Amino acid sequence: ILALVRMYGLDADPTWLDAAGRAARYLAAVRDRGVADAALPHDHWLLYGLADLERIRPDPDLRAHGLRIARSIARAQVGAAGPQPGAWDDDGRSTPAATRLEGLVAALALAEGRADDVALLSVAIRRGCAFLVRTQLTAARAKAAGIGGAGVGAFTDSVDGGEARIDYSQHALSALLAYARALGAGRL
Repeated sequence: ILALVRMYGLDADPTWLDAAGRAARYLAAVRDRGVADAALPHDHWLLYGLADLERIRPDPDLRAHGLRIARSIARAQVGAAGPQPGAWDDDGRSTPAATRLEGLVAALALAEGRADDVALLSVAIRRGCAFLVRTQLTAARAKAAGIGGAGVGAFTDSVDGGEARIDYSQHALSALLAYARALGAGRL
């Protein structure tokens, strides 16, 4: 869906938007039909696609479905009393948090004008970013893990983990940059 909307951005052929809309409506009406909010897939790619589609071809039903997913993601976040506050699992894995954050920041476009939704998403985004920063490899963590200084700044698999991979850092940086852009644009 995201790719189809982005293709439209390249050549303005409405066929791309038509296909993106059909695919999004299919997911809302078939995949997610009858699924309880708490059981909805935490589909960050769909939130990206819906946010882009909303800017070009608003659809109240798709907007509502995207907000339903975003609320589900926000409400599933580990709270302050949990083992890894701001994460989305008790193990405090970085990539599930980062991808959900990417989706939540994108969903701010769907929440525009809806103060309650913006507030819910903002709290989850801020908590999630604070968690994500704790997964970044500091000099002290690198030394303790025996990794050395070359990895400092990378993001690891979890708060306590010592494995750093490109995909962990890519998702974390993407989420944090999206957060920074939203702050700069006054959306948070």
